[in-house]
Amino acid sequence: MADRHDVDDRLAFAIADAVGGRTPDGMVRHSDGTGAKHIDLVRYNNVPFRGGVTFGTLGLSTFSIGGQTADTGPDLRVELVGATYARFRTYDNVLATCAFSVMDGAPVMPGQIYEGAVEPYFPGFELKHVLFTEPYLWDDAFTLVELGDTTVVWLQPVPITQRELDFAVAVGTDALIERFEEERIDAADMDRESVI
Repeated sequence: MADRHDVDDRLAFAIADAVGGRTPDGMVRHSDGTGAKHIDLVRYNNVPFRGGVTFGTLGLSTFSIGGQTADTGPDLRVELVGATYARFRTYDNVLATCAFSVMDGAPVMPGQIYEGAVEPYFPGFELKHVLFTEPYLWDDAFTLVELGDTTVVWLQPVPITQRELDFAVAVGTDALIERFEEERIDAADMDRESVI
């Protein structure tokens, strides 16, 4: 993998390109409970819609997720991108929590669920967990980033309810995603109702 600063620059350009070539509106650094690890999140206001905010991780891809794109292909890494309404001010903590789980070796791929990733930051809300999907709130703007012998993919953690988690465990995450598409959920609304 290339130099960390070069990687962060290339990923920052990839995010900027995906949100229309804009300059970021800010960056925030989160540290884990021990202070041993940190993750940077870049922020874009009014993306992907007016009144929304997009956050993307920078640097998560320096951690291996143990995957390859083919038997002899490049090392596969991940960065996270998510969006919500600006009024949900603690949303960046959800992405940071997911990033620290990846750093600690938790598996991450489309269809993977992280239990409890939302609940600490939105107590009393129905959404408590996340389901990873390919980013779709920005159409197809988030594409693979090739970094020499490494390929970085983007994943979107979509907040889900306990009933949605139970449904996914019972019949599979593909069925839950189909239900989301049928109901046309607002994945950016941290206060949405369960579709199950």
